[in-house]
Amino acid sequence: RRDLALEAAARYLPPGSRWNVPKGGLYLWVELPKTGPTAAELYISAIQMGVAYAIGNMFYTNGGGSYRMRLNYATHRAAELEEGMKRLGRAWRELAYDYAELEKAPLL
Repeated sequence: RRDLALEAAARYLPPGSRWNVPKGGLYLWVELPKTGPTAAELYISAIQMGVAYAIGNMFYTNGGGSYRMRLNYATHRAAELEEGMKRLGRAWRELAYDYAELEKAPLL
């Protein structure tokens, strides 16, 4: 399942996303590119698309982790991992597009 999660992450998460290959455990830690939404900003959109994760800020006492998320791959079937990564990537791209549009818009 870990390998399936890694393959799906590489295929669907936005370019610039980073992660380490877990040697064990249940989770994949992903750092999102800083050109789009933080993990907290992305969360509601992801939930609306049927995907949940742990927001990185919850695990950092120093205020870090804004662009990090913990994804559980151990409790999901292969098809669910694939579809979940696809939906998560789509949610990020849609919000990142909104970010680009906001930067172009005048303030008032």
